[in-house]
Amino acid sequence: MAKTVMTTPGNALGNEIQDYLLKVIRVPLVWRQNSRSVKLGGHLYKFGYTGCGDILGMLWDGRFLSVEVKSKNDESSPAQIDNARTINENGGIAIIARSLQDVIERLKKEGYNV
Repeated sequence: MAKTVMTTPGNALGNEIQDYLLKVIRVPLVWRQNSRSVKLGGHLYKFGYTGCGDILGMLWDGRFLSVEVKSKNDESSPAQIDNARTINENGGIAIIARSLQDVIERLKKEGYNV
């Protein structure tokens, strides 16, 4: 029996953006950073941090990249907005993306030939 995998609109967009970054413009380092917590053996373990982008990476010139993936109806949390602002103010590129085009336009604005 085949395994059924649920894909939300946000997950599908995240996959599209990550594939574009890796395969089309060949970003040297990119990964999914899903923030979660899990309780194991009575201990709580956190992965990522509150407000962390869904896709993180490093661009060709060493700049930090963070992409927060949002479906059409999702709103950004205050922590996500604050995190994006902090990254942008400190020389990185943080994008809150509702489409692949949002990522492409921002990278072009930053001078990347995408």
